[in-house]
Amino acid sequence: MAAQFTIQGLETTENDLLGIWRPDSSSALSFSIPSLPQRVKEENVIVWSISLPSNLDQAHQIVQQKAMSLAESQISIEQAGQKLAGLSAQEEVSFAVGEAQTAESTLRRNIAILQESQAQVSFGLLDGVLELPTDLASSWNEFQKFSQQMFQLLSPTLRLETKIEEALLAYTFVLLDGDIKTTLHHQATALQVQLHHQNLLLTLQSRLALMQLLGQVSAGAAVLAAKFGLQGPLALPAAWRYIQDIIQQAKKGIKN
Repeated sequence: MAAQFTIQGLETTENDLLGIWRPDSSSALSFSIPSLPQRVKEENVIVWSISLPSNLDQAHQIVQQKAMSLAESQISIEQAGQKLAGLSAQEEVSFAVGEAQTAESTLRRNIAILQESQAQVSFGLLDGVLELPTDLASSWNEFQKFSQQMFQLLSPTLRLETKIEEALLAYTFVLLDGDIKTTLHHQATALQVQLHHQNLLLTLQSRLALMQLLGQVSAGAAVLAAKFGLQGPLALPAAWRYIQDIIQQAKKGIKN
């Protein structure tokens, strides 16, 4: 079977979160979920589910590969934030036809478009709608959906479940106060318990990386607004697109 990394209870999106987690719009709690710990309300639980093949060597390798990919994304996010902070407002933008596009050239092109058109951009901030040039509309929609999901992902209670061939092996609740409660299948082996522990570390690190991504986009947007005279909300999709481009270029081994 193919491994699956899903987050249940979120709206579906076209792209996986961090290239790892697939948002799942199905109900977060299912018939397979035993009774909740005290102090936990059902509506506050987001389920991060990892389903792996029965071959434990293969399962461990899959989780390790995801962990390495996550670490690379975190480095890219941090580097992108640093580059945004150090971006010069003086450099000219080239619009040569056929010129190879880099993350920075795309960013500067977007900034130029926003600077030229922001006088005509209307804001519907109260209802969460922004009218943007076509080239940036999709980036704004992506960021808006991501920020909405983050409110759910930072819910007081995180639940991770590990499945082997779709059969529930173990689950862990991580509560707001840091308390961790794990329940294992009565026949779980030591290696399976270790696998669940690796999954928990991956999940917690993923949530941290998503918080890092949101923070870098917000900070980067503030920098762009100050350096290039953009109205605050306008800078958000430009910063989002730049950081996403840096992440993708790093995965492909492209230097910006």
